[in-house]
Amino acid sequence: MTTKDILTALEQEVSNHDFNNILKQLSYKQDLSDKNKVVFEVKNKFIANFIRTKYSKTIKDILEKQFKIEPKIEILISKEKHIQQVTNEQVASQTTSSTVLNQSLTFDSFVV
Repeated sequence: MTTKDILTALEQEVSNHDFNNILKQLSYKQDLSDKNKVVFEVKNKFIANFIRTKYSKTIKDILEKQFKIEPKIEILISKEKHIQQVTNEQVASQTTSSTVLNQSLTFDSFVV
């Protein structure tokens, strides 16, 4: 059983809109799954909650029909890449090597 197998079966059961916008983002986690539990991963909490409320029964039915298993469905949220926070001092220490702006035109030299 692979992600592609599950998505192919789901595509035949649900609307094109929901499949393309929501369910296509499901990723089957084989290393975390076993015969009693099937684990999927999605990008954010909104998608996870939508799938849990609207499609968990459909996914379970497909797994029962196609793969002859009756697992518990778990949907995890993938961890996003760590975003480095930059302090004001770090930004001030970075200088640009070249710019297209004329350095002599400043607010001090502006004439109305």
